[in-house]
Amino acid sequence: NKPKSDTNNDANKYDLNLEKELLRSILKSDAKNYHAWSHYHWILRTYKLYDDELEYLEKKLLLYDVRNNSAWNHRHFVVKQTTGFNDIKILQREIDFCRKKIQHLATNHAVWYYYTQIVTQYLKKLCQNDNEQKDESSSSSTTTTTTTTWSEQRQEQIKWIQSVIDKQPYAPRASLFYIDLLTDKDNTNINDLNQAKAILAQLSEKIDRIRYNYYGYLIKVVE
Repeated sequence: NKPKSDTNNDANKYDLNLEKELLRSILKSDAKNYHAWSHYHWILRTYKLYDDELEYLEKKLLLYDVRNNSAWNHRHFVVKQTTGFNDIKILQREIDFCRKKIQHLATNHAVWYYYTQIVTQYLKKLCQNDNEQKDESSSSSTTTTTTTTWSEQRQEQIKWIQSVIDKQPYAPRASLFYIDLLTDKDNTNINDLNQAKAILAQLSEKIDRIRYNYYGYLIKVVE
């Protein structure tokens, strides 16, 4: 028999998986509950309970509501806390995942915030870091690289976003992502800037007139 003190300790142990399920049940009925999300992230971060989180996101949270900003923020949180965003394979997985959602519904603002961060922040930074490593140790065979430059990645992104806009032209966030690429300070040129201004004019005059003043401001920034 176990000593009485050990028996009491076992009885006092709390099943963290039950806590996760409780919080998930709350989020199912109230997916934007700030307090539930805050406690959920604390549980995951403190006890490293990330094993099924991406599956939970894909098969439940985003099925409930693919436009839920909190769910996309959660995906960012989980990836950052587990693998991070410094591996091209992870970034490509996230890019592919987002693109499927975007191609289905390009007017979904929530996915665009996440996708834009993946591409213009993490992918760009990885490409630039890899190129610096190549310059410093071009003969090293142990360095893991993206195998492409940011300029090449940018061109691939431009080609893809053009195909999205061709099929779903009334998607303001798609156009704004396109403008982010066109105005990239390390690669832009006068033709890109003129195209960006033309797209902004179209947004303000036809596609998203309620934000007319905002797009007017962006045109001045581009100029």
